[in-house]
This record gives sequence, C-alpha cells and structure tokens, in this order.
Amino acid sequence: NMANKSHPVEQEFDLQQLAGILRHRKGPISAAILVGALLGGAYGLVASPTYKANALIEVRSGQNQILTDFNSPVNNNIQPPSTGTEVDLAQSRAVLGQTVDNLHLDIGIESNQSFLGKLFSGDSAADAQAVTVQTLAVPENWENSPMTLTVVDGRSYKLSLPDGKEVTGRVGEAVKPSADVTVLVSQLAAPAGSEFTVTKYSRLGAINQLSNSLSVASKGLGVPLIELSYIGSDRKEIQSILNQIVNNYVHLSKNRDVQVASNGLAFINEELPRLKQSLQDAENRLKAYRVRSGSVDIPTEARTAEQSLSSIQIQITA
Repeated sequence: NMANKSHPVEQEFDLQQLAGILRHRKGPISAAILVGALLGGAYGLVASPTYKANALIEVRSGQNQILTDFNSPVNNNIQPPSTGTEVDLAQSRAVLGQTVDNLHLDIGIESNQSFLGKLFSGDSAADAQAVTVQTLAVPENWENSPMTLTVVDGRSYKLSLPDGKEVTGRVGEAVKPSADVTVLVSQLAAPAGSEFTVTKYSRLGAINQLSNSLSVASKGLGVPLIELSYIGSDRKEIQSILNQIVNNYVHLSKNRDVQVASNGLAFINEELPRLKQSLQDAENRLKAYRVRSGSVDIPTEARTAEQSLSSIQIQITA
C-alpha cells in the first residue's frame, strides 16, 4: 500500500492585477475612507470629553492633647483617627448627601439638541447650564421620570409633566400645579424654542451617581494624606462638586472633633469634684498622720496635683 502524500499548494498573486482592481475601485474606496474620517471627526466634536479634578487633604488628629495627657478611663479608648477612617468619612453618605443638597445634584438637565445642533454648538454641557432649576419637588413615583422643558422666551417656559399635563411658569417664580409638585426655574439663557429634558432623581440615586464618579485613597507615609478625585464631562462642574465635597468633609470632621472634646470636657466636669474630694480626704489623712508624727507641713505634691486638675479644666475650655 502506498501512503498518500500531500504537497503544499503555492498560490501566486499578480500584483499588477491587484493594482488594477484597486484603480478600478478607487472611487468607492476613497468615498468609504472619506465618510469614515468625517464620521470620526464629527463624533470627536460631539462626544463629551472626560475631565478629572483632584484634591489632597492632610489628615490631622483632632484629639485634644490635654485629654491625651489626662490619665482617665475615658481616654483609654480614644484613638486618633486613621487615614482609613477619614477615607470612609470623605465618601460617606453624610458628606455626599449634603453635597447633593447643596448643589441640587438630584436635578438633571440635558439639552435636546439634534446631532447637527450638537455638532455646531460644540458644548452640550454649556447648553444644559443655560437653564437652572433651583427647586423641583415631585411625588416619589415621578422620580427618575424625564420631563420636557421648552423655553418660551427669556423669562417664561413650559414644562410637560409625567402625567401628560403641561404647566407654564416664569423665571424666579415658584409654580405649584398640585400640592406635591413645586417648580422654580431661576435662569433661562437659551433661545426661544429650545428644549431640555429635566429629571428629578431620587436622593439615594443622586448620591450613588456621585459616589461612582468619586474616588478616595490614602496617600503619604510620613504625613497622612487622603486624595480625592472626581471625573466628569464638565470641567467647571466637577471642580465645583469636588470643592463642595471637600468643604462638607472638613465641616463634618471638625464637628466630630468638637464632639470628642465636648465628651471629654463633660467627663472632666463630672469627675473633677469627686477627684478633688478624694484628694482632700487623702490630704487630711496625711496631715493627721504628720501631726501624729510631729510634722504639720502641707504636702506640696497634693497641691501640685490639685492645680494640675484645675489647669486641665481651664485649658480645655480655652
């Protein structure tokens, strides 16, 4: 039996024939390349760029040094805050929720411009900032439901509600079409006929949206630091949001330190009279002993201890 042997088949390409095909099809090929380049350029103009804002905060212990030096049971459990604790605080709902409330981030506004309109305007974020809705209170079942705001002129607008009704209003005047719906537009800087999609997000949804764009990490070896980064498509907006987050974090951190100091002061105010009485009793017993042993000197150590306790109370309230 003879084994079958396979031989590779060599294929030859005629470069001149290939060049002829390309010359023959150069029209469609050139058109496809041109259309692709135009579409890519148009997308580059319309697509929102992504910006990143950073902030660096030095973490300092808020523990009162006087409380640290005062050896009492209440201070045995007090530890200076770690960077891990501060990272958790900076991205907590308390900080982010206050930021949402301060900047009305639970109200979303987007321009309804067509593709060509966005192409020629070039900045959809700036278009959205042409309208400012200061107050938007709606029932819970209307949250996350888009509404259409149409600019009538520089001072008035129309708003289509999720139930199909339409309300009209003027800039700076609150509109209450029902007991649970309130609308207050504070700025209209768009041309008449411009349309915007207005959405009232749930507060929790706005906090989660904020958290998704925020990153917080501990940095620094010798000096504890935390770095906050926020990303978004609007350069001014992300700077404003990050500044507000930092301010709210600092405010909450200071309030926590004040609470720790207040608790320590309350403990000292409660224990100081008892300690003074115990010291006085010990001093009286020591004095009686010295009288019996022929010495009536008042112990300098006892006086120093009493003065230290009084000094602590004065310094911590300073």
